[in-house]
Amino acid sequence: MSSEYCKSLVIDCLKKFDKDHESFYNQNSSHLLTSIGRLGAEWRRCICTEERRFAGVDPRVDLYLQTENGHFLIETKLCVTSAGSVKKNLLAKAKATAEKLELQLVNLVLLLPRGASHRIYDKLVHYLMYLLSEYGVEIRVTGVEKVSVLDLQGVLGIRINSKRAEEVLQKIYRVGRILLLEV
Repeated sequence: MSSEYCKSLVIDCLKKFDKDHESFYNQNSSHLLTSIGRLGAEWRRCICTEERRFAGVDPRVDLYLQTENGHFLIETKLCVTSAGSVKKNLLAKAKATAEKLELQLVNLVLLLPRGASHRIYDKLVHYLMYLLSEYGVEIRVTGVEKVSVLDLQGVLGIRINSKRAEEVLQKIYRVGRILLLEV
């Protein structure tokens, strides 16, 4: 699958399943593709996971992209008035999509409007704290950091300073890293 084909599929998929932001995708497609391009220069495989033929009515993220840097599940959240929509079933969607793709471990990417990662970060941390507590993993706010991802220039990641938390995310939800990408 060519990178050019993947790039057109990404924009077409986002426009098709997010009609409220279709004009944004039309006006900013080049910028959006540049931002997503930070995940890797060589786009090897992409799937519009919103298509019913892919997942039926099961919860799923918006896109799957494989680059030379790994497997990425992309959830786009352009309208962020609260963090509720960002965290709603986020890890369950990632897990369901990874299972459907038969992938053991993925990077979960949140595409956010420019300047939104700081607002969303705190809410996302509390969501992770709550979710992990259901598995007996207690973490503190100070045990979670927003870090620059060294192998992906311009991408922020959420690092939880707990081996047990990492195990839960990886084994139960199939998520290796949670990344924040502003577009």
